[in-house]
Amino acid sequence: MKTALRCLCVLFTLSFLLACNKEKNSYNVYFYTNKKDEYTHLKLYINEKEKGDLPYFTTKLNFENDTLMPRALYLKMAPGNYPIIIKDQWGNVKLDGHIKVKRKSLVASSVIGELITTTKDHDAIVELNYN
Repeated sequence: MKTALRCLCVLFTLSFLLACNKEKNSYNVYFYTNKKDEYTHLKLYINEKEKGDLPYFTTKLNFENDTLMPRALYLKMAPGNYPIIIKDQWGNVKLDGHIKVKRKSLVASSVIGELITTTKDHDAIVELNYN
């Protein structure tokens, strides 16, 4: 009984430490587009789940721009692989890409459209552009 209790305590402690480490390695990611189509309303999907409206900015987003950063679509992303899709209001795929979050890096690639990333520490800006 004591051995089983010790094993449970060790497993709980390891789970807690892994969860804390994963949170520490997460990235604060800010999404936006600077491509404007007056008839198109864009939604961002990650892992096939809608994450929200993709904001449009006329200027390029940067870490020093404290007026635009809060208006970007913000997500906290733990290490992992994430399929990224942008759809318009009719369900047409405008961008199809992938983001890989690692412990010390964030890498993006796309099949349709373009993902441009800028990182600083554990913050990332992802500019999503489509044709």
